[in-house]
Amino acid sequence: PLLTSTRGAGRLFMEAVNIGSRKIILTIGGSATVDGGTGFARALGYQFLDSQGHEVPEGGHGLLNVARIVFPDQKPWHDIDVVVACDVDNPLLGTTGAAHVFGPQKGADPEMVETLDRALGCLHNVLSEQHGIDMATIPGAGAAGGLGGGLTAFCDARLLPGVDIVMDMVDLREAVDGADLVITGEGRTDSQTAHGKVCTGVAREARQAGIPCIVLSGAVSGSLLAFKEVGISAAFSVSPRPQTLEEAYADAENQIVEATANIVALFQAGR
Repeated sequence: PLLTSTRGAGRLFMEAVNIGSRKIILTIGGSATVDGGTGFARALGYQFLDSQGHEVPEGGHGLLNVARIVFPDQKPWHDIDVVVACDVDNPLLGTTGAAHVFGPQKGADPEMVETLDRALGCLHNVLSEQHGIDMATIPGAGAAGGLGGGLTAFCDARLLPGVDIVMDMVDLREAVDGADLVITGEGRTDSQTAHGKVCTGVAREARQAGIPCIVLSGAVSGSLLAFKEVGISAAFSVSPRPQTLEEAYADAENQIVEATANIVALFQAGR
């Protein structure tokens, strides 16, 4: 986690720019990086220098020594609509930020987490003091190890909830109109669900239409009261009995069908 870089994503972005794309949607999350998007930016021509004018090493750890950021002379993506689909609203820094929340998912131990949080703070300070760019206050800046914030700083990107982008693409609002019940789901429903996840977005649309929304997930943990605050009427696990993860995967389709049938039967009985 101290060394991994987002440079590869930046190279893909530049390929899209070079073939003449007019709109680019970057879907971020599930990364193995905590570098604030600086690897991505390096692929675009940005330089991250220490106090002696030398390039700092790639990865989050190297940002501890960043003292100056050199922006490229040419920005061929300037006229391109760059949209970032992001399913969390975590900030860049602090206990709910990139390092503390997502660092352990990428293999960071507690010491690494503190190091990475300080490193991202150094990046933020340089951007703020030298270029007037405040990454720390942007909701979603902490996504993908700080890539969300980096994209706003280095690509003038717009950070939007991924669920909103997908809901527009599949015309969800039109589908919900006139329905009696909305059923959605995810792999695990927990405390992260309320922070911009798919189920929350779907539940929001259902609530606005006055329709109950039920969540079916592989596992459920957390408070029903917290789920209800974001429009989720109830949340259920599809797993009917104790079983291994392998068993759950193998029987997932049947379990989803059975759980859905039970939910609909209960809904009809209550009408």
